[in-house]
Amino acid sequence: METEKNVQNWAAFALSELAWGSLWAICLQHTHWGRKLAARRTWLTVLIGIGMTVILMWPILPLVALVKIGAAFVLSSIGIIARSLTNENRVDKVLR
Repeated sequence: METEKNVQNWAAFALSELAWGSLWAICLQHTHWGRKLAARRTWLTVLIGIGMTVILMWPILPLVALVKIGAAFVLSSIGIIARSLTNENRVDKVLR
């Protein structure tokens, strides 16, 4: 019985991740805001993608594990986000 539930959880997890990744890619490719976001704020598209991926892990991981994984991604991304925002501000100043 427990094994069947685990299989169902993994199947739900796999399908939700596949659906999310596909829909996110379609939005980024085929919408005006998605193309603009991908071109101008790539770091944000990655942050959203990873964030949703972690959130969708809830059927297979305990909350404490999700919080730890989320925290690791947030902390490790601070440097690249700061770099990207600094570079974007430099470009904006030059264009003004």
